[in-house]
Amino acid sequence: MDEASGDYLSHMSNLGAETTSASLRLGDFIQERRAELLEAWERRVRVYTVARHLSGPVLRDHVPQLLDRLARVIQGVHTGAVETLGELPDLHALERLVAGYDLHTAARELGDLRDTILEFWEREAAGAITIREVRRLDQAIDEILAISVDRFARARERTLRALDRVSSVSWQAGDLAAFLHQLMAVVLETVAAVDAVSLQLKDEADVLHVRAAIGLGEERALGFSQRVGEGFAGRVARLREPMLVRDATNDPLVINPHIREQGIRALYGVPLVHQDEVIGVAQMGSRSAFEFSDDDQQLFRTMAQRATALIVQAQLTERLRSSEARLQAIIDHAPAAIFVKDPEGRIRLANQEMLAIFGRSREELLGKTNHELVSPDIADVLRANDLEVLRSGQSLTVEEVFPREDGPHTYLSVKFPLPDENGEPHALCGISTDITERRRTEEALRATSQRLKAILDAAVDSIITIDDQGTILDVNPATTRLFGYAPEELTGRNISMLMPEPDRSSHDTYMRNYLRTGVRKVIGIGREVLGQRKDGTVFPIELSIGEMVLPGGRFFTGMMKDISRRKTAQHAQAMLVEAGTLLAQSLDLASTLRSLAHLTVTHLSDYCTVDLLGDDGQLHRQVVLARDPALQPVADRLMAFPPRVGSSSPMARVLETGRPQATEVGAEWLEAVALNAEHRAVLEQLGARTAVIVPLVARGRKLGVLNMTTCEAGRMPLSAMLEMARGMADRAAIAIDNARLLREAQEAVRVREDVVAIVSHDLRNPLNAISLASLAMLRHEPLTEAQNRSLRRIISAADRAHRMIRDLLDFTQARAGGAIPIHPRPVDLHELTRQVVDEVHLANPGRDISVEARGDGHGEFDEDRLAQVITNLVGNALQHSPAGTPVRVSSRAEGDGVTLVVHNQGPPIPAELRPVIFEPYRRGPAAALGRGSIGLGLYITRQIVLGHGGHIDVRSTEKDGTHFTVWLPRTPARVVQ
Repeated sequence: MDEASGDYLSHMSNLGAETTSASLRLGDFIQERRAELLEAWERRVRVYTVARHLSGPVLRDHVPQLLDRLARVIQGVHTGAVETLGELPDLHALERLVAGYDLHTAARELGDLRDTILEFWEREAAGAITIREVRRLDQAIDEILAISVDRFARARERTLRALDRVSSVSWQAGDLAAFLHQLMAVVLETVAAVDAVSLQLKDEADVLHVRAAIGLGEERALGFSQRVGEGFAGRVARLREPMLVRDATNDPLVINPHIREQGIRALYGVPLVHQDEVIGVAQMGSRSAFEFSDDDQQLFRTMAQRATALIVQAQLTERLRSSEARLQAIIDHAPAAIFVKDPEGRIRLANQEMLAIFGRSREELLGKTNHELVSPDIADVLRANDLEVLRSGQSLTVEEVFPREDGPHTYLSVKFPLPDENGEPHALCGISTDITERRRTEEALRATSQRLKAILDAAVDSIITIDDQGTILDVNPATTRLFGYAPEELTGRNISMLMPEPDRSSHDTYMRNYLRTGVRKVIGIGREVLGQRKDGTVFPIELSIGEMVLPGGRFFTGMMKDISRRKTAQHAQAMLVEAGTLLAQSLDLASTLRSLAHLTVTHLSDYCTVDLLGDDGQLHRQVVLARDPALQPVADRLMAFPPRVGSSSPMARVLETGRPQATEVGAEWLEAVALNAEHRAVLEQLGARTAVIVPLVARGRKLGVLNMTTCEAGRMPLSAMLEMARGMADRAAIAIDNARLLREAQEAVRVREDVVAIVSHDLRNPLNAISLASLAMLRHEPLTEAQNRSLRRIISAADRAHRMIRDLLDFTQARAGGAIPIHPRPVDLHELTRQVVDEVHLANPGRDISVEARGDGHGEFDEDRLAQVITNLVGNALQHSPAGTPVRVSSRAEGDGVTLVVHNQGPPIPAELRPVIFEPYRRGPAAALGRGSIGLGLYITRQIVLGHGGHIDVRSTEKDGTHFTVWLPRTPARVVQ
């Protein structure tokens, strides 16, 4: 009986004889308060090291059942019934063994259980307890403790013998395969009921392979494998828990045919877990028994646990040997001498080149120091270098001399420390490259240096040499011409002085990153960058950089070519292609003018104005647009100040003479342009620096003027800006003229249609009256034959007039929206699609447009009309998708026709617009931003598709973007539209 029980009995004796109140007795108290007792006991035993990481169910184990059995044993004091603890103590002791408890901890746990019961009852202070109840409780706890001691002692002795045999196998086995086989033999000999054992190890693909087996037909069994999660062993590996099947031969979970063939009944599997990772599964089987005893299962688990660490160690040893062999093979093929020395200078590893240097075999060289291999003077130098590496913990690059049969050789040696697990150098590695021949060539290089300098001086492109710190070492005369610096102003300075920001500030960081990591972004690749002249001018250059590593260090040579003219030409070409495409997309005058202004401020100016001649002969300001949205409110005030025809304004003179003008903006220019003080104040607030004014002329007719103004000097030479402005104005004038012609034509058509409609309507009424009156007379009036013929001629003439009116209305309708004539001929849709997309892509070089073709694309189509369909759909996709997103075009064979799909990302078509998207004059959201058309593109596209006997559909969602799908029959049918 422990101290707590004694204290409690002493307390009871002080209280007097046993009480017989109506309160609970101890046995009843335990049963009713079991949950609270378990909770308090679990908190108490969680302080044990072995119990901290056990789950609740594993920790409680059989304790709830033990409490119930203890309560019935104690109740026998009053009832006279004889209750026993049964097999629960033995089962509990076995599970504690499995959980890793030692005898001391198991005994302490039982004492804590008893203390918890007594302390709980004492706090209640209302229970009825007797000395006999406490004695019976102590007897029951002592019985459990005795069984645990016996179980622990028997299991410990058996387990220690088994583990000793497992450990002895690991020392005796020569490799992994031999160790695994002997391990299986130990299990077979240790557990009497076992007839067959096997071990499966998991590979990187989560497949279990039988690596050792006894009693299952070893040669065939070694070829079996299964994935984790499949079959019995696979489930053990996946669940990470031991499993037992009673009839493996017939159990569907067992898929290993060798187990079934051997008539195995009981089959027990245990996962092999190392550092929370399953590395395999161990299995034992019996041909006679349907289950294994708890002792056998526990012993097998313990042996498997011990074997797991030994298996991992054997695997690591096997991999280490293989890695060492591969490493030796690699370094043996290296042209440089590679070696490893310990802190005492003994050579521990050497490759074939190292052996050749010393003329020794590997056995003769390993373990030797330099003083045992070369003369003292050379050995002292080598040792000093080694000690410097070990002392500093840093790598060292040094030239060292070794004697060879043909004389001394010079080696460039790179030596670096090899740290141990604490980061301290425990050895050093060296890589020595023979540079004797390189030294011989240095003299030849010096002889050619003068010739090379002469070549560099004659080079047209700028050539600059710098060191690894970015310091300019040498420049050729072309550099002076390109950047405007004298040679003495450049040498000794950092190369970043020739760069604009942000490259100037980031250059040294880039150089350091490259020297540290070796990752190239410019070196050896070549790219276009910006340079900065002495006067501050920034210009594009084509840069190529080469790297040199010489005895004097690492150097870089850059070759630079001024590509300002090329870039200006490319920019102008791209801008004009874009302008032609964008301006041609709409025949709406307002949209055309907005597109013109947008192109101008995007490519050429900071703000622009567009003035058009009106019917009154004066210029009227149509658009004012600024590149910077913050300046737009100021620029909008220019709308009130259009130039006056006949005045001294530069815009008026350009319109009058037809000659463009490019000039620097000064006080004189402001005075000539400003209509009043308010106008001049707005111009000064905008901060104009240069101005380019070009006339808008189409078909010999003056339409207006385009004024482009920059607020920043030096952005583009005025001559280049003027040339690009001319091209822009030519295209804009054509677009404006076309828009005006369309508007005039539309007005004429509208007037004609109104006249036709009115006339047709007015003619129908009298014709209806004539027809009705004639019919009435025929039906009701007695007529002579001559009168009858006359009335019928009148009715016939009225019918002809009705048909003429109907034909006239049909003709008018066809002119406004009838069928478009189609002229089919053999065409390959795939090839046509590629050609059209290539043309569109030329106008949109910055966009990603891809084409995909599948199947036979041949058919009879109107090539020009179909090209119009593709152009409209691709242009629509580009217009309504974000700039950084791709446009995908695909064509494919489908049944007896072909299908064309154009897809773009971006906001979906509004739901209210989709049903009428193919109607005339329906425009998308882009129209509000000045990028839309007049709304005829999709209408015309649909008419062309219908003319081929096909159909067109649109699908547009937020998630998938917008898809336009066209289906065309290979041979068009005549279609009534």
